[in-house]
Amino acid sequence: MLPLTAASAYPRKSGGTCGTPIWEARVASGLVLLLLIGILVGFGVARVRKRMGLGVTWGTWVTTVLVVGFFLLLLWVSAYKH
Repeated sequence: MLPLTAASAYPRKSGGTCGTPIWEARVASGLVLLLLIGILVGFGVARVRKRMGLGVTWGTWVTTVLVVGFFLLLLWVSAYKH
């Protein structure tokens, strides 16, 4: 006799899919994507600032990455109605 449900390496939790490894992987990959986009924009900002003769510090990088990440999160939240 065949089982009615597919075998899984992860135990099932009652109460929906929130907290499953698939959901956690999506969140982790989204955060990595936000970080990479922020670093890419930070690299561009650093090059522009150097060409203008302004200094570039770690604070410039961190501020740029955080502002870009926050802006992208705001865009994501406004795109999906909860």
